[in-house]
Amino acid sequence: MAIFVGGKELDTWVDLGGGSQSSATTHVDFAWDSFRTDGYKIFKVYVTDLWLTDGYKFEIAFLTASNTVPSVGMYGGAFAHGEADPDIPDYDIRFQNQARIPVSANQASAALSGTYRGNFEFTVNTGNDAVGGVPNYWWHGTMRIAGTLASNIAGGGTCTQNARYGIRMTTSGPTANHLLRMRYKVLGMKNV
Repeated sequence: MAIFVGGKELDTWVDLGGGSQSSATTHVDFAWDSFRTDGYKIFKVYVTDLWLTDGYKFEIAFLTASNTVPSVGMYGGAFAHGEADPDIPDYDIRFQNQARIPVSANQASAALSGTYRGNFEFTVNTGNDAVGGVPNYWWHGTMRIAGTLASNIAGGGTCTQNARYGIRMTTSGPTANHLLRMRYKVLGMKNV
């Protein structure tokens, strides 16, 4: 959807969908491939009320097809600092050729049985025609994690696997039901 201001076209974010997960599961997928066909290439994913099993990390992967994630290809960096440790270098991480993005900066959840829930904003550029180096992404958010307790968490990176079909929200134990609760909203913008 475009809005015209002073004769100039401005793109806006469009609500593409969302949902809530109220029972324990391994992951939540959102496929945006059909929206890419319609010209949407940039996506924002808002995750709210995130509650994981304590001791597990929040992670994201991209989909190459329905229910298919790459086993490698995530590169980037992240940091966390907060209540228990304000020093960013103490929890500054890098990740190279991993299967999933360590959104919680490789720190495990310490939500105290869901008392402290996480919230994140994740921005993804799925690009146009380039195969390598997309999608690229950045995120910012908060959750209570083991090393820093109530924390400011941010990071960014790229995926080398041409995984532009969609996104998977999961944990560091992706085959067990450690994603206890969450809500999410996905917005899209055309990249013209």
